[in-house]
Amino acid sequence: MRVTIATRLVEKAEAALVSAIETYNKPSYRYREETFALLALNAWELLLKAKILSDHANRLRSIYEYERRATRNGNTSKKLYLKRNRSGNPQTISLGRAIILLDQSAATRLSPAVKANRKRSPGGLSYAAGCMPWQRSSGVGSQDGARCP
Repeated sequence: MRVTIATRLVEKAEAALVSAIETYNKPSYRYREETFALLALNAWELLLKAKILSDHANRLRSIYEYERRATRNGNTSKKLYLKRNRSGNPQTISLGRAIILLDQSAATRLSPAVKANRKRSPGGLSYAAGCMPWQRSSGVGSQDGARCP
């Protein structure tokens, strides 16, 4: 039987978390706390994307990032285009966007305590709209295309 993409992401998440723990447990390893944090966040992101994929029949388009482009006359197009990174690969959703998508699903609603914790930030701003603090001050749009206040 063929291994699904969601299963491969879960395996990668497990490997990232094991690597994070092993790195943290090395007493003489410099930069171990920061390395642990990066690998643990990567593991969470992979797990959330695996859940989104499994909920959407392993369709990769469910975790891809899309954008609207400007037409020749300067208006925004109605068609959504696959957003690509600098190397030309499809860009996937962020950790924050994955949390928002899972919270919108009836089967994976977040508890009120998690929502309250997620909305708090060091600057007192809310991430609920998918906007990060640096996007708010610069007026850049959120990941779902909305303008940040």
